[in-house]
Amino acid sequence: MKTTLTNGRHRSDAPRPAPGQTSGRDGGGGPIPWTWWIGGSVLLGAGLLLGIALLRWGAPHTGELALDEYLGARRVAALDAIAVAFGVLLGPIVAPLVLLVASLMVFRRHRPAAITLFTVTVVGWLSVGVGKLIFHRARPPFALVHALAFEGNADSFPSGHTAFGFALLFGVVLALRVARRRTWPAWVIGIPVALGVAASRVYAGVHYLGDVIAAPLFAAGAVALLVAAWLTVPQARRTAWAGRLFAAGHPRPS
Repeated sequence: MKTTLTNGRHRSDAPRPAPGQTSGRDGGGGPIPWTWWIGGSVLLGAGLLLGIALLRWGAPHTGELALDEYLGARRVAALDAIAVAFGVLLGPIVAPLVLLVASLMVFRRHRPAAITLFTVTVVGWLSVGVGKLIFHRARPPFALVHALAFEGNADSFPSGHTAFGFALLFGVVLALRVARRRTWPAWVIGIPVALGVAASRVYAGVHYLGDVIAAPLFAAGAVALLVAAWLTVPQARRTAWAGRLFAAGHPRPS
């Protein structure tokens, strides 16, 4: 390591720690898991508090039911088709198959990235199951809002479709980081798509606005806790596991 004097100050050529890492002067030199623990807990807590508030006030008093009625009375054929397509592609039948196929395709070239993509997406998606079991919120009245699909189960909060959209985004971003690729294209494309999924669920009349707002809170919170749990594993063990995966699944030369 070389140190030079610039404008009266010593400047070191040693690389700066990446975000979420200690500087190394505290003896750690690795990622800080407690920031992820706190962040994940705050996000999940916010989702739970939102659910409590929405159930206490009720959709007629929060304005959510009025919004669904307003949209239901102003249907547009093109938007109807998009909403129905999102409902099918990100539903509980097609979405897992799409994720599995995508993960297998990535697995052939980069095993750690594929495992990251699959695990993060599944954890983020299934996290909304906690909210559905706790709150058991009824969906908007089918006839009143002219819903585009009948989903009569009392599991409106949070939105599973929206959670999958955001969980997939988080999975892709973290997989790209594992593969040491740029993540900004995933953010640029993924955020509008995930927001579009959320909007389509409200437009279709199968969810309230609060349902789709809570979904990314649950998904992001669960993913943050997953990352925290991974970072809690001793560095030597994580390095050994990653080394085996990289050795077996290093990207093939083009």
